[in-house]
Amino acid sequence: MWLQDKDCGSAARLNAVQQSQAFRSHIIRVSGTIRLPSGKIFYPEWKACVNTIARDCTGPTADVGSGCVYGGYVDGREALTCETSKLGVVTYIAGDALPGGCHVVPLEASATNVRVQISSSILPPNIYLLDRGTGSLVYESSPPSEHFADLIPSTLTHQQLHAISTDGTIIPIDCFGTALAGSLAANPQPTIVHVYGGFGESNHTIYSPQVYEHWLKHGYNIAFVHTRGGNEYGKCWHLSAIRNGRSRVRQDLVAAVRLLHAARICKPNTTVLHGMSHGALVASITAIRHCGLAEQIVCRVPISTTKDIALTELGRQWIPEYGDPRTTDWAAFMESEDPMECHATPDCLAGTNWLIIGYCSDAVTRISHAKALKDRVNQLGGKVTCWFYTDSGGHEGATVPTIRIAHAERLWNYLRVQAVSTQASSSQAADTQAAKTPLNITAQAMFHNEMTHLSC
Repeated sequence: MWLQDKDCGSAARLNAVQQSQAFRSHIIRVSGTIRLPSGKIFYPEWKACVNTIARDCTGPTADVGSGCVYGGYVDGREALTCETSKLGVVTYIAGDALPGGCHVVPLEASATNVRVQISSSILPPNIYLLDRGTGSLVYESSPPSEHFADLIPSTLTHQQLHAISTDGTIIPIDCFGTALAGSLAANPQPTIVHVYGGFGESNHTIYSPQVYEHWLKHGYNIAFVHTRGGNEYGKCWHLSAIRNGRSRVRQDLVAAVRLLHAARICKPNTTVLHGMSHGALVASITAIRHCGLAEQIVCRVPISTTKDIALTELGRQWIPEYGDPRTTDWAAFMESEDPMECHATPDCLAGTNWLIIGYCSDAVTRISHAKALKDRVNQLGGKVTCWFYTDSGGHEGATVPTIRIAHAERLWNYLRVQAVSTQASSSQAADTQAAKTPLNITAQAMFHNEMTHLSC
């Protein structure tokens, strides 16, 4: 499934791997901070060690000294660090010693090395071995790929931009594509802007053959916005965006999208806000509160309201993130960030096109969320396409692989049609107005999408 969903309210689980009868290798989730010899702060998300008892990296800032290999973030970029037995602390950072915008996944560890998978939206997964003794990172293999692993052209590039949010906070954006900042001769292209921004889950990039074949291959772009609420800068980055800080996520996303527009990567009618689960809540409230920011919004298995979360056992687990709707505090800070409850200008969504996807068997975000969001968007003048699937499955999509793939293909067909329509209407408008305002075109895209609603 394209852009694998986050599990709301729970941390990613990395299982320990049995290496031999002599010892057990641990790959565990950690948090905290590590001070590198350079003075930079490393924010770990996982560590791999070979100890009887795995130690957490929590509490005050700590120095590397455990002999473990850590994976996490430095300056908003994924990184690896290890204190070697021969060369001291060795650190690899995306954009420097690692590919720009890459995502690093630990696979297994032994007494001598740690095996990791490194990939990005323009880099198929590759396996590397990190030697604990020397700190060397050596290429091992590339998993067999059925799609285009060797065909991605060198014209596809990565660039990390930095937006300035309302309060001055720097927000990293990982962009992949061809029409990136500085390409002033290129026209802004359809660009998917993916956001999550919650539950301490980082918005890492991901490789998908479908992203390449159906999107990047055609000259379009994809951008991952690292808003507050994630873990890119540690626990404080997450905690600053919960409860009364919820508006910061929206403000971060708005700043990022406006920077993408200013950099000519995209413009409002070629911007696709994309979010899944909690990310769909962020995308939808941003579109409602900021008219004209983006004309395309895709909300998959959305959380559309937090007002009733106290009514279910799972919903109550989200209270630390959203606040308790049974108290006046929730009305003070969350109501304005809730797509269903916030004040909205009539017809504020006129000219926007929404795709809302839900699964009737989803136990995490019930189909009622998707249905309610559909009604809200219609009420505010947006045009809605709904796919409410009755297939066996849930929050992660359909259970049957062939059906799951079919649903993904359907999504990409939709996005391609929207992109082509946008380009066609923009080109027509450009031909008409080029003599007057060649660089300030506000063409209105023309869309003709059939409403699809599979009843639950």
